[in-house]
Amino acid sequence: MQLAGNRYQISEPIPIAETNDSVLFLGRQTALKRRVVLKRKKSDTGRKEAIRTSRIDHPNIVKVIEVLPEERTIVLECVRGVPLAHLDFEEDFADDRERLECAIDIAAGLQAIHRAGEIHGDFSWNNILYDTENRCPKIIDFGVNGSDWCSPSTTAPEHAPNHSREIGPYTDVYDFGLILKKLLPKSGKIVKLCLRKNPEKRASIDKILVMLTAERRRNGVLAPILATAGLIGMSVAIWFNAPAVEKRAEPAAIEESAMMAEESGQAQYGGRVKKLVEFPDETLSIINDTP
Repeated sequence: MQLAGNRYQISEPIPIAETNDSVLFLGRQTALKRRVVLKRKKSDTGRKEAIRTSRIDHPNIVKVIEVLPEERTIVLECVRGVPLAHLDFEEDFADDRERLECAIDIAAGLQAIHRAGEIHGDFSWNNILYDTENRCPKIIDFGVNGSDWCSPSTTAPEHAPNHSREIGPYTDVYDFGLILKKLLPKSGKIVKLCLRKNPEKRASIDKILVMLTAERRRNGVLAPILATAGLIGMSVAIWFNAPAVEKRAEPAAIEESAMMAEESGQAQYGGRVKKLVEFPDETLSIINDTP
């Protein structure tokens, strides 16, 4: 079947997915000879949102290539992946660091939506595809405002019928918190900021992204430096416990270990390691981002 003057073709007549308001087919963009997904709407609902969101270009959002009003079809990039809901976080991710990177990517995509003045409205496991080729998440189906409310444990309270508050960016943040709670069980503090009952007291996605990025930096900076610090501690212990004839040689080893620690931080982080401190609650980073 041909669409838009043969610019697109439906590859298979059998749909690859179907929702309440649309049917999805695997298609082909004729001129570029590339695979696309053709989302054919059952009604005109969502067309305006698709046109607006097609202007958002972000690596963690499925790209809207074109909107075909006459065919009631939205042309999307084809992603080889599965919904996040279908993944086993213990088996399908290598470790906590890879899960953290996934969370950062999701937050970055959501930030792009909010900065464009849009709301996802149905931010859930099923609306995030995990690209198995590039190992990154892709947000889909935003701007539809179509989440069914069950309870605060499954979606934001604002989705409840007759709720006093309309949905907003804070609604997406709550739903992101539910995802983060399972994806990164150790991120309790960040999750609490997302799941506050009062929408006005929830953190913005900007702040959440800063905190997640700071967590990545802490994991990346502290691990090699603290490991090297262990060498320094061992050197000091050896120096104090070694026989007197060996004491004179040990300060050089300590100095060398200290240099190793400094070079390790500079080599990996461009010399931007500022200091190691105990983190107060509101301190988000130990990195001096100025060169």
